[in-house]
Amino acid sequence: MSWVNFVAKPILNKLFKEYGEMINLKIDSKTKNIELDMLLNGEKESITIKIENYEIIKDGEKHFITCNNVKASREWLKAIIDNILFTNVFPEKRIEIDSKYANLLKILI
Repeated sequence: MSWVNFVAKPILNKLFKEYGEMINLKIDSKTKNIELDMLLNGEKESITIKIENYEIIKDGEKHFITCNNVKASREWLKAIIDNILFTNVFPEKRIEIDSKYANLLKILI
């Protein structure tokens, strides 16, 4: 496991603890792709989410990670991502990053 994953995994597990545990994280800073495997609470098999062509951007004083193309290993999950998450919660396909982590993330990923 790379040190980026070593640092990111506990942060993401804390974020997702209500839903399950992230069991694998791959970040490819050259292709700007992220792949994560999660074992959801109550499930026997993990799910995979792929974020392709991500960007970390600054808009005013705020920092965001943009998710240009997201894929999921389950059709129902992809539908939730497209129809709820990116339609209602994050319509610009970007998620705000705490500014104290943004500059570090730009260097790491």
